[in-house]
Amino acid sequence: GGLRVLADVAVGPKERVVLLKVGDAQALVGVGADCVLPLALLDRVVELPADAAAAGAFADRLPALMAAGAKR
Repeated sequence: GGLRVLADVAVGPKERVVLLKVGDAQALVGVGADCVLPLALLDRVVELPADAAAAGAFADRLPALMAAGAKR
């Protein structure tokens, strides 16, 4: 189990969207200066490259992940 940050991307000066591993699931959360908000619990696992380009890969895939979460 446990909680682990898999990737994150800045969306503002103090705001980030973070992909978390929560046990066997993955979730997107928004992190601001004074709060953390749940955005989506993902139905499928997001596979990211293990290298330094992972942040870029996550940023590229974020719009599709958010659209998929909004459909529920």
